[in-house]
Amino acid sequence: MHWKIGFTGLTILMSGRPLIASADVQQGTYNVTINPVKSPVTDSNQGPLADLLPQMNEIQQWVLLGIGLLIISLLGLLIKLWWQSRQQIKEQS
Repeated sequence: MHWKIGFTGLTILMSGRPLIASADVQQGTYNVTINPVKSPVTDSNQGPLADLLPQMNEIQQWVLLGIGLLIISLLGLLIKLWWQSRQQIKEQS
């Protein structure tokens, strides 16, 4: 546990960014949680899904959003083609 706290302190000194560290102790196990302090510098580097997927960086969020929009547009095109085909079959019957 002490080496984790020491490593965290070293990271804080080297990065120059303040961090908030807390630990939850249960039955001899340690869970260390490190939360970066919100600042205008870090807020400007957030992606479009920062509130939904905070564990992903900005590039990963933009790629995921692009893939999602591509899937939605292809699904819409497929539905449009299916609907036109359905209408043609009804007219021929």
